[in-house]
Amino acid sequence: MHEVIGKSNRIVALLLCACAAGLLLSAPGCADPHVCQWRAEKLRVIEGLEHPECAVPDPITGRIYASNMNFDPEAELPGRYWGDDGNGSIALLSDTKLEKLHWSAYHRAAVLDSPKGLCILDRQLWVADNHQVVVVDIATGKPIRAIEVPGARFLNDMATDGKYAYAADTSSGRITRVGPGPMKHYKGPASANGIGFRDGRMYCASWGEHDIFEIDMSGTEEAKAVGLASEFEGLDAIEALPDGSFLVSDQPKNRIVWVSADFKKTETLAEVNKPADFGIDLKRGRIYAPTFFDGTVTVFSLKRK
Repeated sequence: MHEVIGKSNRIVALLLCACAAGLLLSAPGCADPHVCQWRAEKLRVIEGLEHPECAVPDPITGRIYASNMNFDPEAELPGRYWGDDGNGSIALLSDTKLEKLHWSAYHRAAVLDSPKGLCILDRQLWVADNHQVVVVDIATGKPIRAIEVPGARFLNDMATDGKYAYAADTSSGRITRVGPGPMKHYKGPASANGIGFRDGRMYCASWGEHDIFEIDMSGTEEAKAVGLASEFEGLDAIEALPDGSFLVSDQPKNRIVWVSADFKKTETLAEVNKPADFGIDLKRGRIYAPTFFDGTVTVFSLKRK
């Protein structure tokens, strides 16, 4: 009898530990990590932008920055999306409206051509722009400098781990740590698009491979696919959530998709026309999803179920 009680206590302890770690799938009081614990509700559409590709919220001020590619829809590829034409700019938004269309635009210190991915580091806005990364003073909107990335042609998304800024080159699949300090290169997947971090590890969403890849941060090993290629058609953005799960934008399928932390389950979280590189504001519970074909940013609330 005492042996049975001892075993029971050990089982209870194991169950409690598993629940605390988020590992138990079906015990009462534990969230199943294979079931999406988030919900998104469309709040509004902010109009008047010029082919916005990325939106990033400032967690300190609550302001949102969006990159305007402002491309010629009649131009041939790759110039349509990657033209060095000096027509790009950064827009400033609030949670409800477009505040300033050309918050940061042409400047002799750094010409914006076809800006796409954005990230905020050290109170500076880092902008991926074809073959360079433009660093903008977040207080004034004035470009500080342009960082040429050798060999890059189609710099797309940007992300930060809180220490460095990184840019993905869709043309080569290479991911570059662009600063501060010396550059370092990492092996990404073919047609590397969105990049993001979880627990110090970098993940990349590939457009052409339509899968998520883990990046070797030593810079020596090839990127490893998680095995979700059959679930998607063309991936753009990727962002990690506090519970370890991810959100990705599957642009051809007009949706933002939740992906479980172990990459075993997916679920459509929100439907939006051709979503590009969305940004998440966890403090305010928002998703800002640009749709460059419509010239809009769709705002969703993001809450736990």
